[in-house]
Amino acid sequence: MVIRIGTWNLENLFKPPNPFAPKTEEEYQAKLDALARAITRMDPHVLAVQEVGDPVAFGELADRVGGTWHIETAAPETGTAHAIRVGVLSRPPLTTFDPVAAFPDKLRAIQQGDKPADNTAAMGRPALHVRVRVQDTDIHLVGVATFDLSSSTPYPTLDGAPCPARG
Repeated sequence: MVIRIGTWNLENLFKPPNPFAPKTEEEYQAKLDALARAITRMDPHVLAVQEVGDPVAFGELADRVGGTWHIETAAPETGTAHAIRVGVLSRPPLTTFDPVAAFPDKLRAIQQGDKPADNTAAMGRPALHVRVRVQDTDIHLVGVATFDLSSSTPYPTLDGAPCPARG
């Protein structure tokens, strides 16, 4: 059996009214429709997602895609009004889900300009470790949020058309 695993940035999945959400209910519904179409085209068994702002909106997205989904999210980033998190949609049941914030021993975050003495011990936005069991095989996945704020290269949409670069 082939297992399709994917990842998708939901780009601030909040329900209105929220300063980070679409401005109107119609725009929110259009966003859910577009995301559901993209996920349906990918047809994943397990999908790691980023930028879940509202877990209720995440559940509405799973319902919009259709079928049976098991969903979980990690805790949101702390210390910010823009509280987004990573999550997972999975057709197979999740046998384990565990938010992970601390970096493993002997592994540290490296950022441009870090000095050898800099020591970040945990992720600002926790990751999510999940396990699914498929045909007597455990599959472990970790969903994380990554950033490249310096990039000005347009990124493609699912259909290959370029999106405008972020300003």
